[in-house]
Formats: sequence, C-alpha cells, structure tokens
Amino acid sequence: MSVGFDDSLRVGHGQIDQEHQALVSLINEFLQNLVYKQDRNTLDLRYNAICEYAALHFSHEEELMRNNKFHDLCIHEKRHESLLTELRERSRFILGGTDDNLSDIMSFFHDWLVFHIKTSDVKLADFLNRRSEPL
Repeated sequence: MSVGFDDSLRVGHGQIDQEHQALVSLINEFLQNLVYKQDRNTLDLRYNAICEYAALHFSHEEELMRNNKFHDLCIHEKRHESLLTELRERSRFILGGTDDNLSDIMSFFHDWLVFHIKTSDVKLADFLNRRSEPL
C-alpha cells in the first residue's frame, strides 16, 4: 500500500520535483508503519516527519515565489496554510485510531498531495521555468 510518484506528478522544476518525491517517500513510510501496526510512538514520529517536511517544502516554494515575484503568491500561501491545517487536523483521527481504514488514509494522502501538485504547483513550475528561459 503506497502513494505512487510518477511522471504525471513531475512539474518540471528540479527542486520542487525532488521535494515532492521526498514527501511521497515519507508518506509511504508512514503507510507501511500503519500496515505493520507499529507502536503509537513510531506512528507519531512518522506523521510528524510528514508535517514538518511539508512545512519545509512549502516554505521553499514560497521563497521561490517571493524571489521570482510570482503573481499568485498570496493564493498559493493560503493553499499551503490550508493543506497544513488539514494535515494536522487529520492526524487526530489517524493517530487517535478513529480513522483506521488504510484505504481511506491512503486516499487522503493521495488526494491531499496530488490535487495540490496538479492544480497549484504545475502553475508555479511553469512560471519559474519561463522566467529562467533566455529572452
């Protein structure tokens, strides 16, 4: 049971793609820990690693946006804030044992990540790539 990372999730910007892959790896480690019913402490550590890395990744994206004067910076920042809130709120259900359906948890992570990549990050990467092209 895992969240896949394939070419459809590549946005064409090296740093962003690498960070997305790392985030997918952290999510998959967590899912494997759930499958093998690891202890609560291990699950907490893995879930917190996802939250921390997501926050770090979002801050990197926001820095790229600020440095390159990305026109949708405020909207993208609000989406990041919303995604982090959703991730943290969902932890109560996943780690608290209320949501123990592995398929639902995997779908949550897939939808949470994939929707953002395909709706927001693709636009950012296109913008960044256009800015780096010679005039």
